[in-house]
Amino acid sequence: MLHIGPPGIGTRYEQTNSNRPANNTSNTNPAGMPLNACRAFWTEGECENSFSCRFRHVKAGASFREQDPLPPPRAPLNNDDVAYASNPYTGALPGASLTPTQAHNRIKLYLKPDYDFRSSEDYYSFVSILQSANAENHTWFLKDGQEFLQLMGDVSNGIRRIQEVLSHPNVSSEAGFSQGLLSFQRGYLPLLAYFSSEFVVRSTIQTNVNALYGLIRADLDHVTLTIKSCMESCMTRRSFGEPGNPQSGLHVFKAVITPLHEYLRRFKTADRSDNLVTLVHNLARWLDRWGERISAWPPRHTDSIVYLPVEQRQHAVDQLKRAIKPLVDLVERSEGTTRQEQQDAPVRTSVGAILDDLAQPPNGKTQLNELIKKNGGMYKCERERDSIRFRLYTDVQFGPMTCDKKGVSVELILDAPPGDARHQSPAKRTAYWEGEGKKRLMHGGLVVLIWKTDSNSPGVYLGVITSWLDDLVESAKKHENRVKVRVSFFDAEVELRILRILRRLQKSRKEERETKFLVESPGMFEAVRPFLDGLKAQEPTSFPFSDYLPLYDSVDLSHIRVTPPVYAHPQFNFNLRTLFDQPRDLYLCPHDPDSVARARIILKQESRLDGTQAEAMVDTLTSEVSLIQGPPGTGKSFTGIEILRVLIANKIRPILLIALTNHALDHILIKVIDKEITKKIVRLGSRPADKIADLSLDKILADINRTHKDRAQGKAFAMMKRAEEAMKNFMEEVVREKAGLAQLEPYLSSHYPLHDDELHNPPFWIQQLYDESQDHDFEHPNRPTEPKSLVDFWRQGSDLAFITYTAPSAASGVSPMQAVGGNRRRPGNRGAAHPDTSANNANAARVLDHATWTNDRRAFFEESCGSRTIPPSPTTNRGIYQLLQNPDVWSMSKAERDRLNAYLDQAMLEGSQPEQLEEFERLKERHRQATMEWKEIQNKAKLVVLDKADIIGCTTNGAAKLTELLRSVAPRVLLVEEAGQVLEAHILAKLSADNPGIGQVYQFDRSLMERLSDSGLRMSRLDVQRRMRPEISELIRCTLYPSLVDHGDVIGRPSIRGMAKDVFFLDHRHPEGGAGEESVSKTNAFEVAMIKDLVLHLLRQGTYTETGDIVVLCAYLGQLVELRKALAGEVMTVVDERDVAKLLDHRDEEDVAGMFEDSVQQVKISSRVTNVALSRAKEGMYILGNADDLAQSKMWRGVIAELERQGAIGPAIPIACHRHPQKVTLIDAPGQIALHAPTGEDDLTPQTRVGRIPVI
Repeated sequence: MLHIGPPGIGTRYEQTNSNRPANNTSNTNPAGMPLNACRAFWTEGECENSFSCRFRHVKAGASFREQDPLPPPRAPLNNDDVAYASNPYTGALPGASLTPTQAHNRIKLYLKPDYDFRSSEDYYSFVSILQSANAENHTWFLKDGQEFLQLMGDVSNGIRRIQEVLSHPNVSSEAGFSQGLLSFQRGYLPLLAYFSSEFVVRSTIQTNVNALYGLIRADLDHVTLTIKSCMESCMTRRSFGEPGNPQSGLHVFKAVITPLHEYLRRFKTADRSDNLVTLVHNLARWLDRWGERISAWPPRHTDSIVYLPVEQRQHAVDQLKRAIKPLVDLVERSEGTTRQEQQDAPVRTSVGAILDDLAQPPNGKTQLNELIKKNGGMYKCERERDSIRFRLYTDVQFGPMTCDKKGVSVELILDAPPGDARHQSPAKRTAYWEGEGKKRLMHGGLVVLIWKTDSNSPGVYLGVITSWLDDLVESAKKHENRVKVRVSFFDAEVELRILRILRRLQKSRKEERETKFLVESPGMFEAVRPFLDGLKAQEPTSFPFSDYLPLYDSVDLSHIRVTPPVYAHPQFNFNLRTLFDQPRDLYLCPHDPDSVARARIILKQESRLDGTQAEAMVDTLTSEVSLIQGPPGTGKSFTGIEILRVLIANKIRPILLIALTNHALDHILIKVIDKEITKKIVRLGSRPADKIADLSLDKILADINRTHKDRAQGKAFAMMKRAEEAMKNFMEEVVREKAGLAQLEPYLSSHYPLHDDELHNPPFWIQQLYDESQDHDFEHPNRPTEPKSLVDFWRQGSDLAFITYTAPSAASGVSPMQAVGGNRRRPGNRGAAHPDTSANNANAARVLDHATWTNDRRAFFEESCGSRTIPPSPTTNRGIYQLLQNPDVWSMSKAERDRLNAYLDQAMLEGSQPEQLEEFERLKERHRQATMEWKEIQNKAKLVVLDKADIIGCTTNGAAKLTELLRSVAPRVLLVEEAGQVLEAHILAKLSADNPGIGQVYQFDRSLMERLSDSGLRMSRLDVQRRMRPEISELIRCTLYPSLVDHGDVIGRPSIRGMAKDVFFLDHRHPEGGAGEESVSKTNAFEVAMIKDLVLHLLRQGTYTETGDIVVLCAYLGQLVELRKALAGEVMTVVDERDVAKLLDHRDEEDVAGMFEDSVQQVKISSRVTNVALSRAKEGMYILGNADDLAQSKMWRGVIAELERQGAIGPAIPIACHRHPQKVTLIDAPGQIALHAPTGEDDLTPQTRVGRIPVI
């Protein structure tokens, strides 16, 4: 168990203005309500607008003194102040104690645009409001603090006022009552304390938090020099106070250290100025000197802390030194020391294999070409020490690109994988994706697009799947051999490239010769992505428990003293009364050895804990890091429940409870409820058990949102939608064919000015024809739509179409008197359409015979040019070089215009790429920021709910995905259920990021508990087991747990019906095989068949019919697959939750779908063969394997020796009827049980045969 409290987080700041609707919408006010008072607050005592309400908050019936009471007198230092020094999330100063209502009413004055500080007292009044907003002021709740922060960060005047205080030119620690000086103690320190208050540091509104810390960054030198000068003066005077305002170094150092550390943690790339580095080193030196002075006798520093007991003084100093150490490390840490986990090797291996195959001749015999022939499949890669399998999807094509709250994503259409995913039946395809294909192309999975063209080397682009299973299933229903997924790529360049491809496809409806593959392997990203994000987010110097968790050259932790939890100051006591069935007080002080020893003795003698459980309880409560070990049945979960009971009874909350699986998490949460430990539980994540469904965070928030609407959330959502719309408009402009038209004229003007001049000065008749085309009554010749500009007119060849006669087509069904464009317009009737246009055929084009057409054109040219000669239509076909040399664009034929236009279009496209990429990245960043701010507002509501919880439960995956939110919650205790199965990275992601020790990396295939145990860290062990019969417990007692003791409850357990031995090892020499062409897992057909016979034999006994009565542990996932196949139709198999993901990921395409069909009995099977395999069974255990192979392990040699001693190992399993136990039959081959005991009993008792297996 880890006693923790992680720090907060932050991002950028963007000023916004908010015009909140007024609460006072009526013209008539209630009787007695003061002017400018809020109607809602006056009548109801609360206002939903909170700090954003522009009216004063005054409650009806309250006196003036109740509305605005005087602050209480300053109390002397006490235990709470010492505990405050241990709290890493606050730098609050005592003194100001305004309520949220008072702060609301007073802050309005300072937020007016024209407000100016006129005296030092104005500054002090302003900062006293900020000073009141902290968790130490018990009139404030988290919701109040978040809304106040939102107000100060959103309103530009609030930021401006804070900046004016920070940048005050004359700050002094000896200001006294001088109006020209700002007191460091009354004006500067309170502001720094607000920066480091819980409401700021733990806030989820990172934008506003970074706005505050951005003020320090903007004036860093002034801030650091001001603090340095004032602190030097205080140290010289040997007092941090001033007349009438005493201050303790306990609060002063905390108020300075915390904001500086937060600043450096939030702005990791910020320069470490010389002034900042000097200040930090001075702070460390001053802290040492102050600690010496207050510890001396007589004290050599005027400070109220000297009146506290010596041990409390020393504890406070130690905690402050603990707080300043990471700050010193931060300023000393050189650039480039941060290390990242090398988890990209599988990606590089996968991509490298594909690129190597692409480099081979096109018709060469490569694994890639073989998979292309099959339209995709599993690629097996063997490279030196690397061995990896990954899925390859072929014939990737692009679909629409969209922008939503998940970001920019593109639709990929690709070949479905082999097998039922390509079945003719939509139902079969659906069943595939909802069954064995469930783990393929899953939401959040990492994929790699490999894109090769004939002219360029292959491009490699990483992205994350954003579509969900339902989207995949819908696409599979509609298409037999193809599926669609949406992917968000990490690189904006590839997304812009895809947009241009979509534009080209829209124009030509065909794509140039390209090769595109999609590579997917859930193992290379999805399993560790949330934990990598969690590890990456933290600052290395903020690593909790750095004495125990970093990797060292010497890994011996056996001599390290584990200190008490941070929250346990020297005078802190646990009351252990809840551990006794007959309640009695028993106090445990973690810092008092006598108290600890006494608690151990009494708990062992009188509590409901056994001896080892009592030891584990005391070890846990007195250590900031605690490990509890024990085989199944020794009461680990029971002890964990009792630990929770004690912590919550002593108000140690919130507690973060994590487990590997949903089932394990729900099991312990239900136990907490059943034991009536607390009802204040919030369950994070999906799929909670029905009994605790109402404890789901999503359910709680849904209930709240039905009655309370968050206006800030609505505003943030609107900003996000506007950013989405801007991105969509940009993408549409890039994709649309006319995206380049608006750029053609400026491009021509700058690159080809002569062509541009000719284009805008056409021959007179063309200009007249174009002008007439802009008249809505004009029937444009030979074109269904009229051009929008002269450039369009030229590109479309509208002038050429006018002078080119097109004979009517017989196939069209149009009579010779109908025409495209008709008689254009008759001379003298230029404002009217042709009178022969039929109202019943308004959309039909009119066609003239050649003679009529000629007369009409001659009339036009006679009127416009004075000549009846119709110009010939150009038919030249010059190359692009000649066209660029000749600027006479109107003399070009349609083919030449198309050629020149295509050249210009491509030139513009290439020339605009940098600008488009820059704009695309800018819009992506804008959308990312807007989405982040919207999520911050959502997280604010979540944080308010979680802050009221005693226990927050989630799985390891869920905790990693919610790392930022949980860091804001700042749980005081982290309790990990089944910690031996939780990988190290899964726990460290909740704590910190990098390894501050040497260059080794944390391991993704090992539990933190295992590493700490191997390193010698003290571990509590539970030794009294209440599960296994003695014959089973002896197997682990002689190998793993020599001190294991059998509780009396396990003596005399009933023998297994139908078996002659309760424990037996079937020793065989049947070889293993592979589980399929695409699998690297192993199987053993003999064992599968024997297990099937044995399971059915046990079920026929009629005793073992409940789910979990029979558990089969498999050594390999491949064996698990084969066993499910063998039992299909006979037994319903329930796969352990920890193996579901592995099983689905492992399954070959040709695996039978019947494995998921309902059947008649339930047997639980699992692939986890570890130490728990020997300690899982209660009444009987049967092992199948090769004893010689297993004996190569030291542990198994001991197990086999004990089995031989018990006479429980051999080449055949002995079975016996429970009615005739003396008749023993040896079974050494599949099918023999059915011959000797077809009904579960021998032939001596035919009347007891069962006709069928009972249906459960």
